[in-house]
Amino acid sequence: MIIHVFNSSVVSGPERLVLPALARTRERFMIVNLVETRLRRAGDPDPLEVFCRSLGLRHAAIPVDGRWDSAAIRRLRDLLLKTAPELAHAHVGKASIYLARAARGLRARPPLVSTHHGVRGLPDLKTRLYELLYRRLFLPSFDRVLCVSTEDFATVRRSGVDASRLRLHLNGVDGRKLDAAARAAESARVRALWLPNEKSSGGLFLCGVVGRLSAEKDHARLLKVLARLEKNGAPADWRCLVFGRGDLEAALKDSARRAGLERRVVWLGYRDDVGRELAGLDLLLSFSRAEGLPINLIEAGWAATPVVSTLVGGVKDVLPDARFGVGIPPEEPADETARRLASAMTAAGRSELAAQGRRLQERVAAEFSRERWSARLREIYAELGVAV
Repeated sequence: MIIHVFNSSVVSGPERLVLPALARTRERFMIVNLVETRLRRAGDPDPLEVFCRSLGLRHAAIPVDGRWDSAAIRRLRDLLLKTAPELAHAHVGKASIYLARAARGLRARPPLVSTHHGVRGLPDLKTRLYELLYRRLFLPSFDRVLCVSTEDFATVRRSGVDASRLRLHLNGVDGRKLDAAARAAESARVRALWLPNEKSSGGLFLCGVVGRLSAEKDHARLLKVLARLEKNGAPADWRCLVFGRGDLEAALKDSARRAGLERRVVWLGYRDDVGRELAGLDLLLSFSRAEGLPINLIEAGWAATPVVSTLVGGVKDVLPDARFGVGIPPEEPADETARRLASAMTAAGRSELAAQGRRLQERVAAEFSRERWSARLREIYAELGVAV
């Protein structure tokens, strides 16, 4: 058995990446979630447990009370002793710290792997210091440290992790590769689901953003850009769909109202299937201040949906140059980005976007598939003597 340890209060990028791939050989894996009791109301289901059940994966929950819970570490240690896993694999900071502590001193310690899903854009100083502590004090004790982007790889290497233990493991997910005709039909179907009250949704230019409504995703910048676009005028009727929930939801909606964007911005909340519905968009937007390697950019690629994104973190791995999408500097003024969006809505702009979408689709199919991700993980496990 191989154990994967998470510290997840929601199902987001890392979970959507890893768990469906593990479900292919589900009998080999157990998912352990360190459940933060302070973030859950009594009686609420654990979203990760629900997701595991839907995939047929074994699941165990360990309650965690606060940033450092010695009792939770002991329970994780007891689980390791009981199950005697062939390998234990943690994801991101807290799960990795707890696993390193739980495995310390075990007579038959399994090989330990940690995946680093992004090192920048953390929400506050305390979290950034916590993450730095994790990199410098705990990652060196792992047998393999995996990074999901070349930028993360360089950052972790500078943190003192031995190069012999460090591996690049780019994200990869599967999707339906749509040709032009299939994409048009799928777009019409999806738009009818998203905007059932818009009789002419097929004629709208639809852009959209997918992600948690949190500071590092920088929806505030999105609203500034859209306000400039609305003020300056656009060559097409347009809407921006916002998918996701988070702590900033109420504040962002208030900002949109004050900017006069009630008709333009549509808040669609969290949708399980949005990654498979991106053919409904003319353009995917991402204004994040930092990223690991965004799953939604890969999903957009499968649908041949073009992308405008800040060039941060693993975005540069997916969009290495302008052939595959529009990469913008993180500090680009809102007026300039608004001009880009207005240009994209013209006939010539739409033609260029379509070409970028097709090239991105070919790149994603070749470089960022789930099979490629899984094959790389098998190689890394094999280095540690574990065959999957």
